[in-house]
Amino acid sequence: MSGLIAENDVVLLLGSEGDKRTVRARNETIKVRGAGFFNTGKLIGLEWGAKVNIANRDFTTLQPNLMDKIESIERGAQIIHPKDAAQIIFELGIKSGDTVIEAGIGSAALTIAMAHFVAPAGKIVTYEIRQDFADFGKKNVEAAGLSSVCAVKLGDVTKGVEEKNADAFVLDMPTPWEAVPAAKGALKMGGTLVCYSPTIPQVEKNVSAMEQNGFGMIRTFETLQRELVVKETGTRPSHEMLGHTGYVTVGRKIRKD
Repeated sequence: MSGLIAENDVVLLLGSEGDKRTVRARNETIKVRGAGFFNTGKLIGLEWGAKVNIANRDFTTLQPNLMDKIESIERGAQIIHPKDAAQIIFELGIKSGDTVIEAGIGSAALTIAMAHFVAPAGKIVTYEIRQDFADFGKKNVEAAGLSSVCAVKLGDVTKGVEEKNADAFVLDMPTPWEAVPAAKGALKMGGTLVCYSPTIPQVEKNVSAMEQNGFGMIRTFETLQRELVVKETGTRPSHEMLGHTGYVTVGRKIRKD
């Protein structure tokens, strides 16, 4: 990437108070949350790090990283939090060139995170049963600049998918156990399946379905996150922490039968 912002680049606008949002540099007028209307075409040709003024507020233009893109997405359905997304991606072991199938796009936070790792040669195929969710998720993927590696299909994943020999399969839906047979049929031997669920009864059904459909190396975990408050007078754990968000069940396809 050059030192200048080019057309269609994704740009992070960092406010003076630490607030941030991502935009696409192209000739269109958008509403920047908390600031006002702004024609993003004005960003084209600026140096990265330049200041722009929107409704008498100064913003710094930066190249966004993955966390910036996820934190800046529009929220509709509840997102998979970055602490869980990071663990899921590590467990999946995905890389550029891999194919990942996903059921349930939501606000596309996990979709964006996975697309970041499979780009530019891989692809994320997401099945969504609701048109409004599909449209909302695609909008966030496009805003993150990752549309080229993401495809959203309307369909019920429990009835099967078109893809075969996928490297990984992710189920973020109310009844993931119903889609485990479809995941088995789509995954290559040794491919990884992840089910993300908020409750223990869901986990129990997920594990049972995985055991019955040729998956092994099955385990379930959750991730808790607590920040530290760092000051000159001393450092201590924050009184607040990001506790339970969901359980991650992971397994690998070890049988074809």
